[in-house]
Amino acid sequence: MSEDAPPRSAVAHGHITAAETALAKQIRAELNAELGLTPDGQILAAPTQQKGGRKKKEVVPLSEAAFEALLQTVCYDNSTRLFWKQTAEGTWLSLSQRDLVLHLKRKGMAERPGDDECISQVEEFICRMQEERFIHMCGDIGGHRAGYHTFGKTRILILNEPNFIDPVQGDWSMLEDIFQKMFGREQVPYIYGWIKVALDMFRQQSWMAGQVLALCGEKQSGKNLFTELLNHVFGGRSPGKPYSYMTQGTDFNSDFIGAELLTIEDEVSHTSIQSRRAFGAKIKDLAVNKNRRLHRKNAEALVVAPLQRLVISLNDEHERMRVLPPLESDIEDKIMLIKVFRHPMPMPTTTALEQKSFMAALIAQLPAFLHFLDCWQIPPKLVVSRFGIKHFHHPDLVAALQESDPEESLLELIDDVLFPADGSSEPWTGLANELVQKLNNSGSQRLFRGIGDALRDITQCGTYLGRLASKKPERIRKLSMSGGSQKWMIGAPCSEGCKKLQEHASKIQSVRKRIDEIKQAALRGADVGHVAHPKSTEEEVGDDHKVSLNACSPPDRQSVYVEGEGCPGDGVSGDAGKMEVACGPEPDLPAS
Repeated sequence: MSEDAPPRSAVAHGHITAAETALAKQIRAELNAELGLTPDGQILAAPTQQKGGRKKKEVVPLSEAAFEALLQTVCYDNSTRLFWKQTAEGTWLSLSQRDLVLHLKRKGMAERPGDDECISQVEEFICRMQEERFIHMCGDIGGHRAGYHTFGKTRILILNEPNFIDPVQGDWSMLEDIFQKMFGREQVPYIYGWIKVALDMFRQQSWMAGQVLALCGEKQSGKNLFTELLNHVFGGRSPGKPYSYMTQGTDFNSDFIGAELLTIEDEVSHTSIQSRRAFGAKIKDLAVNKNRRLHRKNAEALVVAPLQRLVISLNDEHERMRVLPPLESDIEDKIMLIKVFRHPMPMPTTTALEQKSFMAALIAQLPAFLHFLDCWQIPPKLVVSRFGIKHFHHPDLVAALQESDPEESLLELIDDVLFPADGSSEPWTGLANELVQKLNNSGSQRLFRGIGDALRDITQCGTYLGRLASKKPERIRKLSMSGGSQKWMIGAPCSEGCKKLQEHASKIQSVRKRIDEIKQAALRGADVGHVAHPKSTEEEVGDDHKVSLNACSPPDRQSVYVEGEGCPGDGVSGDAGKMEVACGPEPDLPAS
C-alpha cells in the first residue's frame, strides 16, 4: 500500500484526505461553470460558457441601416392583429407575434435590452411596425403591384399582382383577321386605341379615365372570345362581376375590386328606366372617378383607387339592349357602343379539344399584337385629353337603344295624337301641362306604353321634351317662358319623301368618304390612278326633291343639302325648306 493512500479504516469512518477534497472542489467548479454559476455556486449576470467548454455566441445589435431596411419588408394588420413579412421570393407570409420574434432573432436582433436600454431591439422593432407600418387591410386592388400602398389615408398591403404579357415582335395575322371581321374597318381603330390607353395605365401604375366598352351583336359572334383574350392582355386574373353592385343589388364590392377587367354578360337584366338610370350613374362613376369606396362585410368602408376597365357583352335583341342606360348628354362620351359582326373562325371549334387548340393559338399571338399596339399611334383626330381615345357609337345600336327610351315613346304618342297621317302638319305650340292633358284625352293605343309616369308628372314630361329638343332639334324647340312655365314648339314628323332623301344623302356621303380615302392615299404617295372629283353633284329624287353634295366645303366637314317639300328648313315647321346633314371623314385605319 502506498504511503499517500489513506488507511482503510479512515475511509470507512468518513475521513477524507486533502487530495480528495481538492478533487471534489475541481469537479464542483466545472459543474458550476457548465451551469453558468461562479465557482462557489453564485449566479452569473451573463453565462460565458456552454457545455463542452465552448464560448457562447455574443449577440451584436442589428445596425440602424439594417434595422430600417428590415422595417420596409413587414406590415402590421390592425384589424386582425397579424404581422406580415415579405419573403426572399417576394411573397408575403402572415405571422403571429411569437413567430415574428423568432424571425427577428434569426436576423440577429437582440431580444434582451442592453445595459442602458429599457426595451430590447426586438421590442423596439415591433413598436415601430405598429406605429409606422400598420395597414387597414390586406388583399388585392386591381392593376396595382404587390406591396405596401397608400390611397389617401388608407393603407393596404396588396398580396398579389397581375401577370402582364411582354410584347414581342412576331406574327399576329390570325388575331388581326378576327378583329377586322369582328368589328369592321371603321370600329377597329377605336378598339385598338381603347386597349392601348388601358395598357398604358396599367404599365405606368397611374389611373386614367376610360370609357365602358359595350359589345353588342348576334349570338356566337365572338363577344365572349374577345373578352377572354382581353382578360389575358389585362393580366390574366379572374374577371370581376360588378352587375349586382351597379344595379343596387348589393353595397359590397370587395369580390371584384381586385380585378383588372370587369365583365357584365348574360346577367339577369333590370330594364325599368329607373334601373337603367341607376346603372348609368354607376357607369359614370366607374369611368371618370379615380377613388372608390371599398365595402367589405363586417368591416369599415375604405377608399381605394383600383385600375380597372369594364366590358359589357350583350346580344343585339331589343330586350337585351334595354339594360344599357339612355344615351343622355352626361353619359354619351363615357360609353363605347361597338357592333360585333358574326363571321367564320379561322380554325375548327366544334369540339372541346378544338376550342382549346384554337384559344392556345390565339393566346400565342398576343405578344406580337401587343408589340404592334406599342408601335401604333392613335390617329390624332381620335385623341381626346380626358379618355385618351374618342368615344364611338355605332349608328345601328344608337337607333336600337333610342327606341327603348321613354322620350322616344312620348314622341311616338305625340305624332299619333298631334300629327295623324290625314291631319294637319302645322307645328303645335304650348306648355307641358297642356300637352299632357291633350295626350291623356286622346285615347291613343300608345298611351300607356312605357310613358305613364311622364303623363302623370308634368315635370317629368318637360324633362323628356328637353331631351327630345337636344336629340331632335329639327322637331322640338324651346320657346320663351310663359307665366313661369316653359313653352314648347313641336314640329310635324318628316314626310316619307324626306326620309327617302335622308337615305339617299347617306349613300352620297358614303361615296364622298370613298373619294376622301383615295385622296388620302394619293397624299401618302400611293398610285391610285385617275379619279373624277366633281365640284358638286346633284340628283333628282322623286318629283319635287333634290339632293346636292357640296364638294367645296372644308376637308373636315362634308355637307349634304336636302331640299324639298316636307323638309323642315327652320327646324320646326313642315314647310318646304333646306336641311343640312354633315359628316366627318372616316378615321385613319391602323396598319399592321
